[in-house]
Amino acid sequence: MDGDAPLTKLLARIRGEGIDEARAHGLSSVAESTDVPDWCLTQAVLFRAANIAVWGFEDGRVLSLEEVVRGAVKGVSRKPEALKLLCREVDALVKRVAGRVRGEGRAPVFVDVGCGSGLALALIANHPLIKGGAKPRLIGVDHDPHMVEALKVMLPQAASLQALAESLPLRPNVADAVLSIGMLHEVSSVKAFTNSVARTLRGGGEVLIADSFAPPLTATLMRVGRAVRTAIRGGPENPWGLNEVLSTLKSSGLTPRYVKALARKVLRTYPALVVAVKGG
Repeated sequence: MDGDAPLTKLLARIRGEGIDEARAHGLSSVAESTDVPDWCLTQAVLFRAANIAVWGFEDGRVLSLEEVVRGAVKGVSRKPEALKLLCREVDALVKRVAGRVRGEGRAPVFVDVGCGSGLALALIANHPLIKGGAKPRLIGVDHDPHMVEALKVMLPQAASLQALAESLPLRPNVADAVLSIGMLHEVSSVKAFTNSVARTLRGGGEVLIADSFAPPLTATLMRVGRAVRTAIRGGPENPWGLNEVLSTLKSSGLTPRYVKALARKVLRTYPALVVAVKGG
């Protein structure tokens, strides 16, 4: 689309010049103050910058390379623990998947639902184990056409699909792992999402979900607001309760194996990470 040309050019500059620009805006000091692996930190900055570029474009703002990269470095420096946890879990996921498919003579398949510009897939593609071994199939799914276009620029080796998380347009039993990072609060139905993920995963495949969740009382209150918002606007954008998500995963045939909550507060939402296995 001709109207997207400025965005495409900015994304191409982020991909080609983003790391050098990030170093000029303090990336080295961020690296020194955290123990986030370099392969993870650099990708987080690049792809956060790409997200900022898309958000600015969709808001009608023309941003510069300096603005988006400076914003990305600042954003990464504010939440190093969350990034560190994500990197650790992606590292462990890649190792588990590689172990399962070893000897089968095929490439592992990773699907990122609500992929944005492609950070989770980039972390997989740049993982030391992946870079030194068989190339995986990487598939990014997002409902936002501009994010899909951003993925094409930022990570051209990944297949990109514009679709809803609740109805993934993929063959059954195709994925070794599905990732959902910071997206679950946007789905209109957790049940539809988990059913779609379960259908897409191979037996023994895993789903990795990271998002903000609501404690039970807050989730109950939000459920009422969610129903109203869905009726009015067609979408909730509210955190789901962690317990209801875990229950829904089980009902879809996905067994929760690991839950990590970063900080629990009585009425406030909190970030958490869930790993569940199909048929486990």
